[in-house]
Amino acid sequence: MYGLGARGLDPACVARIFAAKGRPAENPLILHIRDFNDALPLWRIDSAEAEAAVARAEILAKAFWPGPLTIICYKSDLVPDITTANLNKVAVRAPDHAVARQLIQLVGEPLAAPSANASGRVSPTTAAHVLESLNNKIDAVVDGGTCAFGLESTVVDVTKDHPVILRPGALSEARLAELFPDIHIREAGAASVAREASPGLLAKHYAPSIARVELIETGEIVNIWSGGAALLLRHSTAKDLLSQNPARRGRTEILSDDPVAFARELYAALYRLERTAPSILYIENPPAGAQWRAVADRVARASAKTD
Repeated sequence: MYGLGARGLDPACVARIFAAKGRPAENPLILHIRDFNDALPLWRIDSAEAEAAVARAEILAKAFWPGPLTIICYKSDLVPDITTANLNKVAVRAPDHAVARQLIQLVGEPLAAPSANASGRVSPTTAAHVLESLNNKIDAVVDGGTCAFGLESTVVDVTKDHPVILRPGALSEARLAELFPDIHIREAGAASVAREASPGLLAKHYAPSIARVELIETGEIVNIWSGGAALLLRHSTAKDLLSQNPARRGRTEILSDDPVAFARELYAALYRLERTAPSILYIENPPAGAQWRAVADRVARASAKTD
């Protein structure tokens, strides 16, 4: 995922991120570092509870850093309140992209870096996507190629006895459960979403600039197949419908039946659909199950209604 980076311990620099994105002040940021040792000064270790949290964080970091895992612990006084939306916890990640790691090393301090798009919009997986959303609001884009995972990092809060997945993402639940079999998963729609220490939990998020976005069950797609609405489907569903009726007027994006491949291409497909300016987009509801949980989370937020 392309990130909009700034010095994460400088409140004035962090404020520029919120301004460029139009990001709500209650939506916290992730600090990006090189390794576990860089994370330690950002986390408070002044109580048995805090020490236990960092011990759990170390287990996860040794297994999955650098990589698409964000770990939440109690924040130290080094971290400004604006970075954490005035919460007492901070989210930290060690990315594995060579360009990002080199940039962190050159800057010499943690980088706050949410996705490089206007707040609430589709996350960018190419440099071109960044410019579509933030052109004239940022100084430059470092082109690191197409993103490998396509979805944001998995966010885990380790401040409780049982670690909690706040945001499903590129790192699977199954791999996390190998280290913490008792890991919990935050239920979608739980109360106080906006006050969690994790970004990406606002009800409406990851949304393309399309007037109406709806989730639709697989069996219902046949009823709208021949119409002009835009569709985003899995390959097997599209194959069956095309065999029955090749007449199709609306724009169609067809992604893989494999959840990892589907996730990798999801945001790019939403950007392509957005450019065609359809009046309505129907997204096929993903299958149930842990493998599809991250995709289901993103499309549910992308299609959420606003008051």
